[in-house]
Amino acid sequence: MTEFQFDLDAYLRRVGLASAPSPPDLAALTAVMAAQSRAIAFENLDVVLGRVPRDIAPAAVAAKLVAGGRGGYCFEQNTLLKLALEALGFADVRFMLCRVRFGKAPEQDTPYTHLALRV
Repeated sequence: MTEFQFDLDAYLRRVGLASAPSPPDLAALTAVMAAQSRAIAFENLDVVLGRVPRDIAPAAVAAKLVAGGRGGYCFEQNTLLKLALEALGFADVRFMLCRVRFGKAPEQDTPYTHLALRV
């Protein structure tokens, strides 16, 4: 089995950036986040169609969101963003499982159903 290689150039084309922002700083982070948010929609079509998204491995996420031109849900979106940020030289990008609290009472417990990044 071959190791997955993230195609930064394909990602930059997909999100509409002419070149890789450099150096890896707040301005670059802001540019990449904004570009990805504009170009790749939050999408849960697979769930609506009764398909359970099962594969959030880097190769599967890149195939769906970059090569396939699709959108994705938070686990896919943030996996892709992590790959891009690491390829751009951000040294410490970590996944964080989160709870959605919007509209919930303070005492109401909620499951970890969201994925965010810490950069």
